[in-house]
Amino acid sequence: MKQILILSLLILSAFSVSVAQNSDKCESKFDSTLKRSIYIIVDKMPTFPDGKESMVTYIKGNLMYPEKECIEGSVFISFIVEPDGQLSNKKIFKGITKKADKAALDLVNAMPNWIPGSCNNEIVPTQMVIPIRFNLTE
Repeated sequence: MKQILILSLLILSAFSVSVAQNSDKCESKFDSTLKRSIYIIVDKMPTFPDGKESMVTYIKGNLMYPEKECIEGSVFISFIVEPDGQLSNKKIFKGITKKADKAALDLVNAMPNWIPGSCNNEIVPTQMVIPIRFNLTE
């Protein structure tokens, strides 16, 4: 019988992280759909409450693996961490199956507020992309 092992880590693109850590400038883009600027590189990136390990624990305890699906892979979810910590504009950035995509999006929809990102000590709306990893193991 197979056990389901679900792991996930907060992974930011290597480029974004290295630029954010090595730059004194933040970068934003204007989102014409939302009609406002959203930051993509900030001095201090948003974080899940109590950090990455806490997020992994949250995901392991709350992700509902799709029934009758033998899938492996990562669903990438995009969202904006608002200045008040709420997550908005949540959507599938890259999916694997409809059921896995829905399970990952449901998980993010139920997440608690995050600690927002900041630029020059000002809290700003920041776009994030996180992977939700699905693994099957013996």
